[in-house]
Amino acid sequence: MFGTLGHVDIIHPMFVHFPIAFILAGLAMESLFMVRRTDSYGRCSEWLVYLGLVSSVAAVLSGLRDTDRQGHDTPDHELVHLHRDIMIWMTIAALLAAGIVLVSKWRNSSALRRWLILPLAIAALLLVYGADKGAELVFRHGHGVQGWMTGDNPEQEEVRIGPSEQGQGSEVKDSDSSHSGHRH
Repeated sequence: MFGTLGHVDIIHPMFVHFPIAFILAGLAMESLFMVRRTDSYGRCSEWLVYLGLVSSVAAVLSGLRDTDRQGHDTPDHELVHLHRDIMIWMTIAALLAAGIVLVSKWRNSSALRRWLILPLAIAALLLVYGADKGAELVFRHGHGVQGWMTGDNPEQEEVRIGPSEQGQGSEVKDSDSSHSGHRH
C-alpha cells in the first residue's frame, strides 16, 4: 500500500524540507511586512513562523532518531554533530521568533514585533548553513541513502559511488532491462 514507506528506517528526509520553506518564506513575508506595513503580510509571517518552528522541531527530532539508529562509528560522524548542533541552534532561534510573535500579539506591542526580524534572520542563516552540511552528509558521504547507493538494495545490481580506481567517473548499472548497458 505505501510502497517504500513500509520499509523506511530513515525518516529525517521526509521532514527537512518544511522548515527550509517555512522559515525562509517567513523571513520574506516579515521583510515585506516591515516595508509595506500590510496586515496580510504580517499575518502570513506569523503563521509561517509557527509552522517553521513546528517543522523544525519535527526535523530535529527525526534527525536525532535517525542518527541514533545509524550509530557513532561512521568516519564523517563529526560532520553529523556539526549539522545537529547548527540545526538545534536554528530551532532555538525559531522558538525565540515564535515567542516574539506570541508576546507581541498578547501585549499588542508593535515595538516588540519590530524585533522579530532579528531571530528570524538568524534562524534563516543557520538554516541555510545547516542545510548545506546536511546536503554534504547525503551527497558527499551517502548518509541516509547507503542502502540505495552501496548495492544493499536488492532491486539494483551494482552501484559504485565516486571516482573509480582508474580515475573515471561514477558508474551506475541498474537491473532494469530498459537501461541495458547505459553508463554515466
